Formats: sequence, C-alpha cells, structure tokens
Amino acid sequence: MKLFRRPDNDVRMNRMAKAVGLDLQVEAQQGRLAPAELRLASHRCGECGGELECRIWLQARQDQAANPPGYCPNTSLYRDLKSDG
Repeated sequence: MKLFRRPDNDVRMNRMAKAVGLDLQVEAQQGRLAPAELRLASHRCGECGGELECRIWLQARQDQAANPPGYCPNTSLYRDLKSDG
C-alpha cells in the first residue's frame, strides 16, 4: 500500500474517464456519481501501481477508447457510468 497519493492521480483519473467518453464532473452534477464515490475513485487511482502503464495506454490511444484497460482500478465505475448514461 502506498503511503502517499500522487498529486496527479485526479488528472489521470479524469483523463481516463474522458478517454472512454465520460466527464466525471458532469456525472457528479447530474447525480449519477456521488461525492463519496468520486473520492473513492480518486483514492483507487492514487493507490494503483500501474501509473506508467496508464500514461502509456492513454498516450497510445490519444485519449479515445471504448473501455479502460482491465488493470484500471476504476474500470467497473466507468463501465457502470457509461451503461447508465
């Protein structure tokens, strides 16, 4: 377990969401994403050991993909939001 979150985990989390067609702020404003869920998603992203893989994945897809990579700790959240949208 990491002791400290990376300061850019929210940036990566939002970039991943955008890559799969989501805007987490809009999801929260429209009530589909509770503040507690957003904080938990940020925490999961910060605890993820795949930061380098994530950056490479995002760059390779130029921020456009149907689904996040399987190792992403927020994959189920993104899929759920997409299916509800």
